[in-house]
Amino acid sequence: MQEEEEEEEEEPPPKSLIVTNVDLSVFLDDQSKKMFEAKFRVFDQSVVFYYFRTFRRVRVDFMSHSNASLAKNKVDGVLVGDNTISVYFIRVFAPSDDVFLQPPPLEKQFLISPPCSPPVGWEQPREGNPVVDYDLMAALAQLAPGEHHELHPSNSGRRTHHV
Repeated sequence: MQEEEEEEEEEPPPKSLIVTNVDLSVFLDDQSKKMFEAKFRVFDQSVVFYYFRTFRRVRVDFMSHSNASLAKNKVDGVLVGDNTISVYFIRVFAPSDDVFLQPPPLEKQFLISPPCSPPVGWEQPREGNPVVDYDLMAALAQLAPGEHHELHPSNSGRRTHHV
């Protein structure tokens, strides 16, 4: 019974391709762009192209999965300009009616933040007294503006740093 429901909910095969490693000339030169598009129009005349110059990628939408599959098999690994392109299927999701993200399921929410009460047997540790370094406080008290101060005492001829 459950398997039948899963088969009904199965999504249709993708009709879109993403082309990676596209030569920059495709984005800059109309002649190169026409040659690039011609490689895909052979399989579907009504194909639609979306250019992403920053990522050097092109999304190609076909009318059917079979046309997209044929194009992927024939064009993947072809040299375009100076680059060998790679072609992958991509599933494009339409925007949903839900504008906001939904909270995760309740069984997952305990992983997001710590529990509101500590575990059984947990006790708060006792804090010790603050540590006061009197040598450090004395050294700071001796500093005066405008004078040179040695940051590290020199050891056997090492160079000293002055502020």
